[in-house]
Amino acid sequence: DKDHSVILYFSKTAYVVYDPNKGSFNNTTAQTEYSITQSLPLSQSEAPQNNNKEFVGWRVFSDGNRDNDQGVFIPANHQISYDQNNSQFEIIYSGSNTLYVPAEKSTILFVAEYRNILSVQSCYVGVDNKLIHNDPAGGTVTIKLEDETPSDSGVGIYAGQSYTVTAAPKPGYEFKGWYYTFDSENDQQNQTVYVISETNKTYSGIYAFNENVTIHAQFVEIAVAPILNVIAEDDTTAKTLEDNGIVSTDENYTQGYGGSEYGNTIATSFHITRQFANTTTMPGGVWTIYLPVNGTFMKVPNSDDKSIYNYVDFSKDIVKDSANSGKSNFGNIYDMNSSDNARTEMFKVYVGGHNNLTLTNATVNFGIVIDNVYAPKATAGFKVETSKPDDVSELGETNSIYTHYKDGDYVHNEGKLNGGGGQ
Repeated sequence: DKDHSVILYFSKTAYVVYDPNKGSFNNTTAQTEYSITQSLPLSQSEAPQNNNKEFVGWRVFSDGNRDNDQGVFIPANHQISYDQNNSQFEIIYSGSNTLYVPAEKSTILFVAEYRNILSVQSCYVGVDNKLIHNDPAGGTVTIKLEDETPSDSGVGIYAGQSYTVTAAPKPGYEFKGWYYTFDSENDQQNQTVYVISETNKTYSGIYAFNENVTIHAQFVEIAVAPILNVIAEDDTTAKTLEDNGIVSTDENYTQGYGGSEYGNTIATSFHITRQFANTTTMPGGVWTIYLPVNGTFMKVPNSDDKSIYNYVDFSKDIVKDSANSGKSNFGNIYDMNSSDNARTEMFKVYVGGHNNLTLTNATVNFGIVIDNVYAPKATAGFKVETSKPDDVSELGETNSIYTHYKDGDYVHNEGKLNGGGGQ
């Protein structure tokens, strides 16, 4: 109800352009333009994506001209205002940091900058020669750029940057070498593996690629030899066994498999150490055991159905167990040599456990006894598991591997340990 004046204020429109630089920003791979005025700042928080590369920041160019590089990386979370009076942009980022960018044409260009990811991972090779990627059972690996903290997973890296990778095998394993793969090939069935000729535990290189790469450190389990336990019933039996290559001794007798309670007891046992740090939950582990048929002898209880023993020559009984006939493993010892000498049987035996071990740089001894089997040429390895594998059975009450043998719980790997195949 009074006279008054209306004054119109005009603010020049300024433009902010985001270039995802072969990536994707706000669900588009094209440049995105936003208009702002002096009274309406623009806030952003989304980081562009580019094939799992590491987003470093937005490189800032004045007036949309790529020659006017401001030399500053702006993070994903930032706010932009436009000062019309001074023809400049004001960018607030990382809390209180502010960048002023003069812009005569009232335009500013943000171009996404990325670094490739150079990852590292440990690979485990057991005594079965099977390679398992990204499994730290055999050791650890770290990568380090100059003046940066080592990482056990990966780092962002530019082409031309130097890096150093370091492998640390655990007790019972040895470092075998380095190789690398391109992440772009990870989903391909026939992925190419590139071998690095350097075999030292520490390797330095210069990054020369424009895509993500993973360097693998290969740790191979050192196979353990068997400890043989043979207890003959009497001197005559001991001589018969010795004539057939079975030396009677109880010097390495291990409690728990029957021992001298039985006549003509034979057993092959293995012991191995593994190192742990801090608190380790150990539900159990898997013994992988190779039994070469050539030179292996097996005691078959009389109560068993002999037809289920496919690789025992029952025409060649080495010695009979004439004592303790009432015991469950009373039977004869047979020679397996007359079957296919080129065959090597692999058994995986799961040993259940439920212990929470609180350890600091401790070494723990694991052992297993294979009752009723004498295999001086056998090799074995033990791998601690975080959960029970699906492809192995519980160890039976007999504590004997022949139970799994007759039930078919084994895998044939012809050639793996006979000069063929392998990684």
